[in-house]
Amino acid sequence: MLRPMRPPDPREEAARLERLAWRLDAQWAVPGLGWRFGWDFLLGLVPGVGDFSAAAAGLWILWRAARTRPPALLLARMTLHWLLHLLASLVPLLGDLFVLFWKSNQRNLRLFRRWADSPEALAADLGRETAGCLLVTGVLLLLAAAVGAIWAVALLALLARLF
Repeated sequence: MLRPMRPPDPREEAARLERLAWRLDAQWAVPGLGWRFGWDFLLGLVPGVGDFSAAAAGLWILWRAARTRPPALLLARMTLHWLLHLLASLVPLLGDLFVLFWKSNQRNLRLFRRWADSPEALAADLGRETAGCLLVTGVLLLLAAAVGAIWAVALLALLARLF
C-alpha cells in the first residue's frame, strides 16, 4: 500500500528557493547606483518569449511553495505578485522597469520565509496587504484590457486603410 507523501518542510524549501530567487532578481548590480537585477530582467528584454520564460521561473517558485501546503491566503498573495509581474512585463520598456524594481520572486520568497519561520506572525498582516495587492492587480488588468483594445482598434483601422 502506498503511503501519502508528507509535504516538504517549508524552511528547507525556502532555503532551496532562495538561490533561484536571487538569480532571477538580484544577481548583478549596476555600479554606482546599487540597483540589482537578475535573469528575470534580462529575459524580459527579449520580446515575447523572454517575458514568459521569466514568468515560468516565477511560477516554479509558486509551485514549490504550494507543495508545503501554506495557507490559501498566502498562496493567493504570492500568485498576485506573480500575476502583477507578468502583466506589467507585457508592457514594453515600462514593464521592464517595473520588473527591475518590483522583484516579485524575492518578494514571494520573503513572504514564504516569514510564514515558514513564524506562521502566526504573518497571519495578522496578510489580509490587509492582500487587499492592496488585489487592488493594484485589478487596476493593471483594466489598463492591460484598455491597451489591448486600443491596439485592436488601431490594427483594424490600419487594415481598413490597406484594403
